[in-house]
Order: sequence, then structure tokens, then C-alpha cells
Amino acid sequence: MLHKRTGWSILMVALAMLVTMAQPAMGTDGSGVATDSGVSQGALQDDTPRLELTDKPVEQLAEDLIDCFDIEGENFCLFIGFTDMTPGDARWREVFSTEVERAQANDPGGSLAGYVRWLASLDDAEREQLAEQSLKDGYATVGKVRLYDYVGLDIPIPSGFFDKHPELGIAEGSPQAEALRTAAVTGDPVDMSVFYQPSTEELAEGYEEEVAALVTSTVITRAEAVAFLHSQGVNSPLVLAPEGTDTAEVDGGVIESVPESPTYRYIIYSAYREQERNDFCAPATFQSIDGADDQGYNSQWYWDDYVGWYNSNGTFTGSVYMIRDSINSYTGWDNVAGTYAVTSSAGEGASWYFDVHQINVGIDGAPLVDHVKLYAEWFPYIDENHSGHFQTGRGYSRNSNTISYFEPYDALRWGDPSGVSSGKIQYLNYSNLYGANQEYAW
Repeated sequence: MLHKRTGWSILMVALAMLVTMAQPAMGTDGSGVATDSGVSQGALQDDTPRLELTDKPVEQLAEDLIDCFDIEGENFCLFIGFTDMTPGDARWREVFSTEVERAQANDPGGSLAGYVRWLASLDDAEREQLAEQSLKDGYATVGKVRLYDYVGLDIPIPSGFFDKHPELGIAEGSPQAEALRTAAVTGDPVDMSVFYQPSTEELAEGYEEEVAALVTSTVITRAEAVAFLHSQGVNSPLVLAPEGTDTAEVDGGVIESVPESPTYRYIIYSAYREQERNDFCAPATFQSIDGADDQGYNSQWYWDDYVGWYNSNGTFTGSVYMIRDSINSYTGWDNVAGTYAVTSSAGEGASWYFDVHQINVGIDGAPLVDHVKLYAEWFPYIDENHSGHFQTGRGYSRNSNTISYFEPYDALRWGDPSGVSSGKIQYLNYSNLYGANQEYAW
């Protein structure tokens, strides 16, 4: 392996670069049509039955169902993804312990044990088909996992890497390959100019150019610049300089001009959806992602059957793995950006986390899912700690060192004592989002 993966903090990302056609997700023909069920994405049956779970100990279920394989030096476990954890080891026993399962039984952020119980509830043929697809996805995505590490951890990309992984859609020796190689060697951000140029909407949303121009101009005052930004209904990712200065400060730095390489990107502008129950972050997150794909917004109660569900005893069960499977099966994002998968981010570092967002949003132009604990330590717009949580990653800015995401939870609506309306598009320092992600160590 390139390095040791520890813990189980989870980040779900699209594992292919550029607009490359991924292998069709299980039950699809590559066009987004669910061939097994005979229904197209966005038109699933509303009468899908609730899932029944088995009472067998989850550790035993996991050892019965999950096999692990070496793929190019990376340990890959069926249904789950790339991790150091292997059946029967200490970490495995901890993750699948009765204590952990009980602690996560009603966590809206999901449960690995709950996902394993769902796997156990499938009939043998259906589970075998899912296992075959999982292994195919492992081989299809290992190149992207390694690319994350090369760029995010400043490890030189080996000669012939892009020839070995044509699924990345990057030709060996191309400007795109050279930009990634340079970033991996120098530790500098990837030169995004060879991948895309920001659209008019992106320029308008980020306001990096506008703020720098407005603040340094004699035509408009700082107060007027602030009023302009607020009139757009967007929390500016920039921090304006004090009155009387002629620059815009960002995390101690100064914006003097916008470099030739795009340093930010924002996508799926109008797809934000607020969660309709205080524990519906998963359905709300998936509703945004699916709606951004085909503009068809099925209800959150509808998607609840696919990304999580309520058991007969009133507890909630769901997982990031079910969101992954639903994105691959019921949206077209896997055809845009490649097969979605869950990858561990534990111990990788905040800069690695930021690079992953840049690669997926900046290069692929596709959303990802951030799996976090909604704690006040990391999110300044809440005053108390909440549970596990899902958010839709949909932008980044290296000018302001922020990641932009859809925050489905509105603290004001659901009784947070802060009284702040937080449900909206948010811009947060990438170190904060990484810290919140690390809280979810399974």
C-alpha cells in the first residue's frame, strides 16, 4: 500500500476523472435505466416495501458476508471499500461490536452495522450480484484512490500510471497528466486551467474577482461591496479587509489578482434542498444529488426507502453505503464522473481532503458526499453537538481555503438554541470540514 489507512472516517467521492463512462452500476445498462426493475431513474415505485432485518449478531454476519482482496497493493473489502481493516482483526471486532451497533442504532448519519444487516436481508442471488458488482467497482476505482494519495500526499506519480488506468480518462503525456504530476511533486495545487474554465455562474457565485475589484476600486466603498454580496443571497467565501484598506484578506493572505489557473469552482447551483425531518439528512442529501442530475425531485420520504429506513422498533438504519449504491443505480452521475465509492479519509490530513474535493468538483464537475459529525466545534453556525450527518460537497475555493456544500439541516427550524437559520449553501474552511469528518471514526 502507499500508506497505512487507519480508522473509518468516511468520505464518499466519485471515483473517476473527467467525463468518462464508468462501468454500469448493478441493475443498469449504462444509460441510467434500471433494467432489473424495468423503471427509469426518477421513476421508482412508491410502494417499495420497508426492509426487514435479521437479529443475528452483526460481527458474525460481517465475517460471513464480507471478503477482502488485494487490489494493486490496496486492501479492498467487498461491499465496503478500501481499508486496512480485515475480517477478525481488532479493528474489525470493534467496528462490528454490539456496543457500537447499539450506539449507532438511531444515528441519522448511518450505521455500518445497519448496512451489513441490510445485506443479510437480501436473497442469495441478489447479494451475490451485488458482491460481483462491488468487486468490479474496486478494480475500476483503485486508480483514482491511488491518484488521491499521489496528489494529496505529494507522492510522485509513477511512469505509465495513466496508461495503466485508462478509466481515469487522462492520456499519458497529456497536459492534464503533466499538471497532476507537477502537483504531486511540488505539493502545489493542481493547475486547473488544463481541465476547465469557470462559467459565468461560477464567477458570479464565488465573487473572488468582484470583491477584489470592488474593494480596491474608488467607485464603490467596502460597505457597498458587502451590501452587494448580501443582496445576492450568498455567504461570501471571502473575508473583506477592514475599512480604509485597499485589499481583500483571506486567511491571512491577500488577493491582488486572480491567477490564470482557476482557483475555485461551484456546481449544481439550484439543487439545494432542506431536510424535512430533523433526522432526514440522508434523504435530503440524495434528493439534491438526484435532482441536480435530472431535475426530477422525488420526495425525501420516497428516497428514505433507498438511503435509510425506520425499523419496527422505531430506530433508524441507513448508511453512506446505501447513498453510494443509490447514486450509482438511480442517477446518471456515475456516467458523468465514474463509479461512486466510499473511501476512508482517516489520518490522511486536511490538505488531502481539500485536494479530493478539488479533483472531484473541479475536474469531474460532480458532487460528492461529506460524512461528518455535526458538532459545534467544527460548524460555527450551530451551538450544540448533534449526531452523524450528510452534506453535499459542491464547490471549493483556494482563494479562501473553503469548501462549499449544501447544509440540509436548519438549526432554527429544528430547535437549536442558537436560533440561527443554517440550512443553506455554506462555505467552510476545509480544515473544519475535515475535522468534522474525522469525528466519524468507525
